[in-house]
Amino acid sequence: MEYRGFLFTKIEFRDFDIVVPFVCTCCGWCCEHYLPRFTESEVLRIAEDAHRQCDDTLRQYLEGYEKKRHGRDVRCVFLLASGLCGIHDHPLRPEVCRLYPFSFRDGDERCPPFRNHRRIVAALTANAGTLELYDSSFCPDEEFRPPSEGRAIFFWKRFIAAKPSPVLVRKYLVINELDGVPGNSLSAGHFIAQNNSGYSRQ
Repeated sequence: MEYRGFLFTKIEFRDFDIVVPFVCTCCGWCCEHYLPRFTESEVLRIAEDAHRQCDDTLRQYLEGYEKKRHGRDVRCVFLLASGLCGIHDHPLRPEVCRLYPFSFRDGDERCPPFRNHRRIVAALTANAGTLELYDSSFCPDEEFRPPSEGRAIFFWKRFIAAKPSPVLVRKYLVINELDGVPGNSLSAGHFIAQNNSGYSRQ
């Protein structure tokens, strides 16, 4: 499940919520190490849609899946030479890929952007008292309870102290409904303009 177009971790405090979007850097790590499960007909359809040799693609997939069954990391047959997913927008892209790294029980700590995501979440929840954590793999309540202005500023300062990327700054503000409010000092543009830590628009 995506939340406002993002994979996420939702922190539910007693009276309000903070949502931390996950930012994929398209490093290709997951595609280099995982071969998701497809049916034979799915492999053939995707290969045909991608104008690839269907029999060769199916053979490569079956050989790779046999290696995977024996516990080896296997590169996905749909990973492009550019290092990007070749089926990112295909309707048959598996849910395990759409939800990665949250498709693993506690996330995949071997994913570099996920380690950074967990670090940000830990900074926001340090000594925070009672809370519940949910992520894109399961979140029972999609309702968002915005924090008060004082709470929003408190967690904003914690968030910034964790040194998020400029891309994450903007997404955090959007997903937590803090950006685009006239006069709001917690806007991406205001923060970037006022901050001397090397942030810049991308």
